[in-house]
Amino acid sequence: MDDLKGRCARLSLHKKERQTIPLTPVLENNNKVLVAKLFTKRRLNVEALSRTLKSMWRFAQDFEVRDLASNTVLLLFTHEADVQKVISQGPWSFDKYLIGLYQPSAFQSVDDAKFVTSPFWIQIHNLPLSRINKVNATDIGNTIGRVVQVDASPSGECRGRCIRVRILIDIEQPLCRGRYVDLDGSDPHWISFQYERLPIFCYWCGCLNHDERDCKIWIDSGESLQKSDQQYGPWLKASLTTMQQPQLVRTKSSQPTTPPQPPRPTPSPSTQPSPPTENMPPPLPNLPTTTQNAETITQADKPETAPTHKEILSNSQLFDTFITDLDHDLNYNPLSHTPNPLPQLAHASLTDIAQHSYSTTKSTIPLNVNFDTLTTNHPDIPFPTHMSNTPKAPETITTPTDQTVTEKTVHLHGTWCQLGPPHNAVSAGISCESVLGPKWKQSH
Repeated sequence: MDDLKGRCARLSLHKKERQTIPLTPVLENNNKVLVAKLFTKRRLNVEALSRTLKSMWRFAQDFEVRDLASNTVLLLFTHEADVQKVISQGPWSFDKYLIGLYQPSAFQSVDDAKFVTSPFWIQIHNLPLSRINKVNATDIGNTIGRVVQVDASPSGECRGRCIRVRILIDIEQPLCRGRYVDLDGSDPHWISFQYERLPIFCYWCGCLNHDERDCKIWIDSGESLQKSDQQYGPWLKASLTTMQQPQLVRTKSSQPTTPPQPPRPTPSPSTQPSPPTENMPPPLPNLPTTTQNAETITQADKPETAPTHKEILSNSQLFDTFITDLDHDLNYNPLSHTPNPLPQLAHASLTDIAQHSYSTTKSTIPLNVNFDTLTTNHPDIPFPTHMSNTPKAPETITTPTDQTVTEKTVHLHGTWCQLGPPHNAVSAGISCESVLGPKWKQSH
């Protein structure tokens, strides 16, 4: 390129060649362009290089590879982030040879690209543990090249088997194998360097831009040098298994703090909508719940001593109360979820009790029942005759299960009909004779 410029400077130009052509002010974005060079004497296969770069970088968007000859290619990317990823995650290699990268400026061409530097992670070994810190790592790294980053934990701790420093080194200079450091007046202490992801380099001179066969030292010796004379070797390559990955162990779990809730706008009283008042149903009364009813029934006062059958037959009030209890037991459905509340039995007549609505149960006796021909599920319990009306034809009462109950006609003669045993006595297995006396046995 320099020779071409020198030749053009010595040429005499004619009139048309001296004319200046104005260019459009529109500039292409060079931030999405990289120029890459492979440091090998082998002929470059662009197709193989493209497949290798695709597998290594794994971009979401496509990129273009253009051959520029002399093992140099132009890389055209879709996003600037892809360019920064390639630069920050280097060095890269193809067929174990280093790939040099260069990002041209707005006024540079591909011929202005210079591949003289490349970033490497360098491990600094043999440094005393008490001297391992970011300050010493930066001072040592600056003697090798330009320090880009020191590997440290979020707390700034970088002590370990070695220090990892990312340095931009000159690939035209021999690799640095180590340095002497001063440890406060003692003898100079040697620290060694190892390079991560180190590609093929020259073991004779230690440069990265060529291999052993292309080294000037090897060529000038007439290829008579022995491997024992090599000053560099594979021991400069760092093993990736020795990379230190700091792990922060938390012994006390910190309680996650709830993020503050954003303030919610509150409308002023003048802007708040008033609730509609028209066509609104009246509020429901506080009806007693099932639990309250159950507790009320459970806590009802009971007589200390049960009345005898003679007292029941001789006292009309006790008789009405006893009949009401029987009616309640016969019409009570245990499957119902809302049991009927007990009516007031002190001054209630049997007619009033029969007209009481048990609408919440399923087996309630209809209100239009004829007391003269009352039919129940218990055939042994007759109905009192003093509550009878005009004799009528027997009626059939149908339960909710659509089963017709057997009719039982009570012939009224103006006297008391004999009663069966109470419901609790029947359930307990008590004999009728022990409750109603020997006359009941004689009449049956």
